[in-house]
Amino acid sequence: MASIAVALVLVAAGALAFAVLGNRAFRQAHRDLVAASERDVLTGLPHRDTVLARLQSILDDASHRQNRVAVLLIELNRYTTINETYGHEIGDALLVATTDQLRTALRPGETLGRYSGPQFVVISPEATTVADAKARAEDFQRTLDVPFRIASDNIRISASVGVTVTDGRNRGADDVIGEASVALREALRRGNRTVVPYEISFNHLITPATAERRLLEAFEQDRFWLLYLPVVQLSDYSIVGVEALLRWIDPEQGMVATNEFISALEETGLIVPIGAWAIREACQQAKSWKERFPTAGLTVTVNVSPRQLLQADFAEVLSSAISDSKLDSDDICLEISGGGRPHDMETAWSTMRDLKDLGVQIALDDFGIGFASLDYVRRFDLDVLKVERSFVKSMTRSREDLAIVQQLIGLARSLDITTVAEGIDSQEQVDALRSLACDFGQGYYFSVPQPVEAIDRMLQRGRVVPGESTKASINWSGS
Repeated sequence: MASIAVALVLVAAGALAFAVLGNRAFRQAHRDLVAASERDVLTGLPHRDTVLARLQSILDDASHRQNRVAVLLIELNRYTTINETYGHEIGDALLVATTDQLRTALRPGETLGRYSGPQFVVISPEATTVADAKARAEDFQRTLDVPFRIASDNIRISASVGVTVTDGRNRGADDVIGEASVALREALRRGNRTVVPYEISFNHLITPATAERRLLEAFEQDRFWLLYLPVVQLSDYSIVGVEALLRWIDPEQGMVATNEFISALEETGLIVPIGAWAIREACQQAKSWKERFPTAGLTVTVNVSPRQLLQADFAEVLSSAISDSKLDSDDICLEISGGGRPHDMETAWSTMRDLKDLGVQIALDDFGIGFASLDYVRRFDLDVLKVERSFVKSMTRSREDLAIVQQLIGLARSLDITTVAEGIDSQEQVDALRSLACDFGQGYYFSVPQPVEAIDRMLQRGRVVPGESTKASINWSGS
């Protein structure tokens, strides 16, 4: 009987121990799950939602104490190019390595998080002045100024930083991050490795929160405009075509820089209706030039975004624009970027085959950048390859870049594809390109983008005079 009692006690004790340990394990698993849900899977840093929650808590406490808080929004420069050139696995590895470097510069009390893509955020309660915040931003920039090993290459990256410092009043985390985002956009506009503190005057800039409303308003009020960049034959500077470039003219700001709104058009989807408008406008203008200068043989090139290629009716939109303008299909050339690729490549290939069936020309922009460039050449019947401007600009100073340009032009010629060199800004570059048998060129050495009237004068003369058209003259009264 005693042995049975002892056995029952041992069983009960074991059950209790299992229950306690099991409950403890459950609680630990729950804590681990909650912690994991608050962090970015790739870097292990607090993700966007967690950062915003922490920032709001810090702001509430700072307001109670009437303290200031600095927020730094850090973005890696050239990350998209690296990601496209080396592949997404290498891009992810670079983000992890960047995280490790940024952590080494953190001070006690600061929060580091991953905000979005190649953007990181630092909350610094101890940086209470703009000077302090700029100094901290420069600390993080220096931390990243080390070579990163990627495949067989050593590369250096840099970062641009947008900075804002609160004034001690009760603020919302979204508003504060918004200010840092506006400052970051200005930093990116000014160039790599730039630190820009937020200013109220930046409020006119396009931000994710204001992009759709402002761009739609501009579209409805006819504030978009096409300028035309001449394409010339390098042998005699005769004008053989123009590239239509979208511009936004704001009544208060004047001409808005392209890099301030093109990405916003993509993100909001407004690139689809506005891109369709640009195609119709360019076709109508091509018709006018063809009627007035029938011997010029002018080709009008229109840029097409990846998002447009994924539209089921894009070929119909183009066909209708060409038909309404009574143009020949090969009067129009569609330019696609080789620096990136649509997320649905099969749909893009199908659309491009439909476009070729219409008879339009297809040009590949940014040739030489990223794996996508070679994919397009390998899988598609291209008409024009445009040699990326960075190679052209440095080819007269760099033996390596000269060799790259030579190989790119040689590849195009072997495939019977026309070559256009982009970004030409000197006679020395023209001479080098002529020696490599490049067909055509464009760049500010010949002309900046021009309104229709200036292109008319060039067509009347039949050629471009280098250096003559260095400014675009636009008379626009708004609406």
